[in-house]
Amino acid sequence: MLQLPELYAENIHRWLPELLTYARLTLHIAWAAFLLGVAIGLFFAILRTSRNQLLRTVAGVYIEIARGLPIVVLLYIVYFVPPQIWPGDWKWFSTYFGAVIGLGLHGGAILAEIFRSGIEALHKGQREAAIALGMTPAQAMLYIILPQALR
Repeated sequence: MLQLPELYAENIHRWLPELLTYARLTLHIAWAAFLLGVAIGLFFAILRTSRNQLLRTVAGVYIEIARGLPIVVLLYIVYFVPPQIWPGDWKWFSTYFGAVIGLGLHGGAILAEIFRSGIEALHKGQREAAIALGMTPAQAMLYIILPQALR
């Protein structure tokens, strides 16, 4: 029978520096993907609540596809498909960027639905009052609706 505690105790001094390095890298990827996901989610949440049917449809298709695909499949598509579609110099596109973009796309789809529900939970009167005060619809969204929805 394999004695794992003894195996770990014997080798932890060799493994720990590498484990800490990759733990730091994992946290960095998670943080970058989260920031990208928030930006993508906010963009598609605004599109999803738009009055334009085409914009709503585009946002809905993205959200359903990105949420429906398993994350491993999405990471595979992000990393391997673009170099095959657009041949050229892809040396800059490392596994780090592939992971950040893939996780950001998946997280953005989830956050888009969260932000959309926050926007739609607010009473219509808030937007109407801002427009009545002379704000444009974009200003009403930026200064009145989004600060409340993000909470």
